[in-house]
Amino acid sequence: MNDEGEAMTQLAELKRRLLENPEVQEEYTRADAEFSLIEAMIRARRMPD
Repeated sequence: MNDEGEAMTQLAELKRRLLENPEVQEEYTRADAEFSLIEAMIRARRMPD
């Protein structure tokens, strides 16, 4: 495995462990919804009139 693949594996493992904490999971879910809304707003602004 190359360094990038190994780093991604380590990141995925860290994320998995962090999300085992209910408080972290709740905040992650809240932030995900917020970022999804922001992404939708950006896409809408890029659409031609």
